[in-house]
Amino acid sequence: MSRTILKGGMVLTFINEAYEATKIQESDILIDNGLVEEISPFIQEEQGDEVVHIPGQMVIPGLINAHNHTLTTAVCRGMTDDYNRENYGGSALYTRVFPLKRIALEILNEEEIAAILKMALVEMIQSGATTVGEQCTGKEFGIFVDLVDELGIRASICPMYTSGEHLPELKETGKIDIGERKKEMEVLEENIRLYEQYQGDGEGRVEIWLGPHAPDSCSQELLMETARAAEELDTKIMIHLAQTRIELDKIRERFGSTPVEYLDKIGFLSSRVVAAHGLFTNNEDQKIIKDNQVNIVHCPQVFVKGGMIAPFHPYMEKEVTVSLGTDSYAMDMMAEMRMAALVGKLHTQNAHSVTASDAFFAATVGGAKAFGRSDLGRLVEGQKADITVIDMQKSHIQPVAIPVINLVYHVNAADVSYVFVDGKAVKTPQGIVSGDDRKIVDDGKVVSEKIWAAARQEGVL
Repeated sequence: MSRTILKGGMVLTFINEAYEATKIQESDILIDNGLVEEISPFIQEEQGDEVVHIPGQMVIPGLINAHNHTLTTAVCRGMTDDYNRENYGGSALYTRVFPLKRIALEILNEEEIAAILKMALVEMIQSGATTVGEQCTGKEFGIFVDLVDELGIRASICPMYTSGEHLPELKETGKIDIGERKKEMEVLEENIRLYEQYQGDGEGRVEIWLGPHAPDSCSQELLMETARAAEELDTKIMIHLAQTRIELDKIRERFGSTPVEYLDKIGFLSSRVVAAHGLFTNNEDQKIIKDNQVNIVHCPQVFVKGGMIAPFHPYMEKEVTVSLGTDSYAMDMMAEMRMAALVGKLHTQNAHSVTASDAFFAATVGGAKAFGRSDLGRLVEGQKADITVIDMQKSHIQPVAIPVINLVYHVNAADVSYVFVDGKAVKTPQGIVSGDDRKIVDDGKVVSEKIWAAARQEGVL
């Protein structure tokens, strides 16, 4: 692998466990064999096979999108915004998101699925993300793995399974239905088979996790067997936790407890669990999460669209590991960082309760901790060379007094110039390295419109 020098950039990262982003002014970075070999004020150009000059640009660790459903981007963008959710537990999941995803998987061939997944992943890369935690819904799993390899990114992937025949949808009776209970251990066995087939793909950039959907859509037996299998395989579990009021009501009705209390009682919770959302939790729930070293993925933007505020500061003050995810759309991690900081302030009515450094930490170090990756999330010698470079010489960013503040509150995805994963450029100022940006978007649009047309015929839209 060639040696690359990034020359003349301003490095912004975290040192040790500090939550204050540290600026390293005008430094060069030498990348060798996929790792950061040296960061210093001056590195001789002769030491590199390739030199990328980036004066006036900011260099940060690659952002980690810790929870996402890539298929949703093309299926639901514009279809769930401003949607009336009042009668559905405050959620569009059961009446829009899951039905649209089901339709997509029923009518699309593999090439069409690849087109919409690729469009969404390109959006993620363009916003500076280098790693994604992906929960697939169905037959797109192998397609997603292939795209990770093609685009050169890093991913932890799992299927999203339930104890029923399908994902929850709202039936005419007004009740949530997941279909007839099936031989549920078969879905876990399939997840294990996927682990055995794909773990370590993409030159080691692919990890396979286990993916139960949520406490209310998976039986106690399935959840307990999932926890046992994760321990045996030494892998992580991605699950939705305390995501909707419907989930709270169902668990309270069945077990007389909150979802967090329930999972704690059955021994499911541990540091292996990467729990998305944690929206409807109380102080005791949050203590349980902390005591079990559960990782919370904060996805503020999708909930703000539904008129809800996802908690960030309550977890931070209890020293729970918090990472950031986009969940569905947009797959823009720059926008997600900004939303996390702004909504965090609004939630506490305190301007300093959630800072730019907190949001940046969650998008980098927090994600690395959640993924169990001590080699990601920071820019220090010996770390993986997952790097994002941002052109700071723009009127909406300048002047720069405190770099992390400008990064979180003023940088847009369009300001990202380079993205490197394992030291290889996956995005340059000319676009995505592995394809034509315009063609990728055009192909994805055609498929999205096909899904919407089918949904209108069915009455979903």
